[in-house]
Amino acid sequence: WYSSLHLLEQGLRTVHEDEDIAVVFKPAGIHTKHATNRKYFALEDALAAILHPCSNAVADALPLPLAMHRLDVRVCGLLLVAKTRTGAVSIARQLADRTVEKTYRALLIGRLPSDLSRVETAVNGQEAQTSVRVLSHVPHAHWGDVTHVELQPHTGRTHQLRIHMAALGAPIIGDDLYHDSIGREARARLGGDPLPPVAVKRGLFLQSVRVAFRHPKHGEMMELAVDEITKHTSLLDKMKRSAEYRKLE
Repeated sequence: WYSSLHLLEQGLRTVHEDEDIAVVFKPAGIHTKHATNRKYFALEDALAAILHPCSNAVADALPLPLAMHRLDVRVCGLLLVAKTRTGAVSIARQLADRTVEKTYRALLIGRLPSDLSRVETAVNGQEAQTSVRVLSHVPHAHWGDVTHVELQPHTGRTHQLRIHMAALGAPIIGDDLYHDSIGREARARLGGDPLPPVAVKRGLFLQSVRVAFRHPKHGEMMELAVDEITKHTSLLDKMKRSAEYRKLE
């Protein structure tokens, strides 16, 4: 179980668990699904080590806990897990029906309009919708402005949030895939200042902070949330202090 212990040290933890489902916190830097990359241990490989087995009274227990959706390798946050077939069927249906609510927080390079509420840019030729709530703008000496946003994807396209933010000319900090390929072109098209080089070493500033869904057994609405990680809050605090300091100069 060395690899499981290593993931625990990185921040893997259980946020909620019952006989049918669990919600876990996935740290950044690991794949979600087993055998996505056979060279590396995935979150799904560690679930049996951190979750309790179902009781003998549970007739439809899965052989191993099952991650019901994915988070990108570089994204951290909340992930839904099924422990029984009842749980898996119910969560899969809710995901397919788009009734599972997922909320993310991100830091963007650039200044989005405060009244921006929705993005509907197609992703890989497929419809895609994301709700946006601008939380704050913070001046930054190198990036111009950083926008702190809350995002809710209404469709589940691959890299949807990253593509949508880059298409606005405000890529997520640390986005090595779309900062240049989409963000630069969008910034030029929209008439903004050129984007600075992507800051890959900082990591990707995108986190799943909330999930809401109906429990597979009793049907009641479940809502689980976590605070933003220290990496996000520390950068925001540092930028705010720097902005206040420059005002005093």
